[in-house]
Amino acid sequence: MINRTPLYFIILICFALNSFGQNGKSLEELKSLVAEQSNDSTKVNTLLDIASQLYGPQPDSSIVYSRKAIALATEINFKKGLAYAHKNMGLGYYMKGEFLDVLRHWEMSLSIFEDMNDQNGISNLLSNLGAVYQTKGDDPTALDYFIRSAKIAEKIQDSTRLGTVYLNMGSVYSNEETTYDDALESFNKSMTIFSSMGYDEGVGTVAINIADLHIRYGKPQDALPHLNDALEAYGRSGGSLSYTYNLLGKAYKDLKRYGRAKEYQLKAIEEADRNDAKLEKTKALISLGDVLIEQKAYVEAVDNLKEGLKLTEVTGVYRDKKDAYEGLSKAYSGMKDFKNAYNYQQLFTSISDTIRNDSYEESIGEIRFQYDLENKEREILLLNVDNELKQTQIESTTASKRLLYALAALLLAMVGGGFSRYRFIQKSNARLAEERNKSESILLNILPKETAEELKEHGSIKAKFFKEVTVLFTDFKQFSIVAE
Repeated sequence: MINRTPLYFIILICFALNSFGQNGKSLEELKSLVAEQSNDSTKVNTLLDIASQLYGPQPDSSIVYSRKAIALATEINFKKGLAYAHKNMGLGYYMKGEFLDVLRHWEMSLSIFEDMNDQNGISNLLSNLGAVYQTKGDDPTALDYFIRSAKIAEKIQDSTRLGTVYLNMGSVYSNEETTYDDALESFNKSMTIFSSMGYDEGVGTVAINIADLHIRYGKPQDALPHLNDALEAYGRSGGSLSYTYNLLGKAYKDLKRYGRAKEYQLKAIEEADRNDAKLEKTKALISLGDVLIEQKAYVEAVDNLKEGLKLTEVTGVYRDKKDAYEGLSKAYSGMKDFKNAYNYQQLFTSISDTIRNDSYEESIGEIRFQYDLENKEREILLLNVDNELKQTQIESTTASKRLLYALAALLLAMVGGGFSRYRFIQKSNARLAEERNKSESILLNILPKETAEELKEHGSIKAKFFKEVTVLFTDFKQFSIVAE
């Protein structure tokens, strides 16, 4: 049976690559420099450089410096600095796994970039926001953000951003067996871009995503070389190893080497604690619980799974909740505590329905089809330059046919509309004639014909002089009673 656990991990590459002219300076040099600077845009930029260096190893400190940058940028109305400050603030919260704060700051950053019409910033934030929604389990929204980011990155020829988007799109495609090849294709495109740049953080991230793909589709042995590549790449870049250890633990669990699997999950938890990475710790605790279930250490498994479940209240990641509920159901079942096993199974079923409702596959398919269609059209234009004239002729012929069909439809609509209007006018005239006859009949009942004709023709009656007239006053007996 294929393991359909979703791919959680998406690194937001390039979101912190926003140095503002202090390149080459150490963290201590930047801290000394910012203490001497005046409250202007240069100081904001230095604060951002400090925050960028701290987001990985010290996310709380990164948040502190980003907050200072936000306050100063707001005070001096430095919009660009404010946009990057909110972006760095969100980055610090991302590393901590506190996604509600991430969304709040990144949406503010995106809004500022859009006001500035900063295409690079817009593409960056769209990609980052997509990563958050994918991590939280909302793949349709995530894919929409990724594709919007990719279109801008292609337009402005930002290869680094495009590599990031390919990576993130691959992570969405990884969630379905039917799009396995699409995921691998996206990952390979990303790997090509990052390898050519010598960007080790990106290379390591693509490697663990490919490894996770192999693990989830029953090929743990194929995952191991990619995980070793990730360890080497992160070793060079100084990136966090927690998730790589987590995947190594998953691979060895599937290979039924439970002792080795437990060892790697404990290393993943230790690494996550060192970096205060709540998201990575959550996943490692849940994965450790799964290993302990295989070892029939059910009580210890429950403890780790519940600790992971508690952390999901901070991260808000539904998929982690789902995995924790499933693990707890299995653990309690192993302990013969079927009441708790049933309760957690019900929670698992409920949250699974929340993550994937009836419109999930339809939404994913529609978004993916639209992007693939546009992407294939661009590839045809790029790879078949010699056939451009033929392509243009085909498109022209198609357009002519469409125009002809449209004109025919318009003519049909006009004829139909004219006929409908003609029938409406005919009916209206008939009703008017009927009402006019009724009015004439009434007039003739109360006025002489000559007077009635004059009233119809002129709208009024000229007064006439009569030398002698006779006035008749009469009454009908019981007329009022009869009239009622």
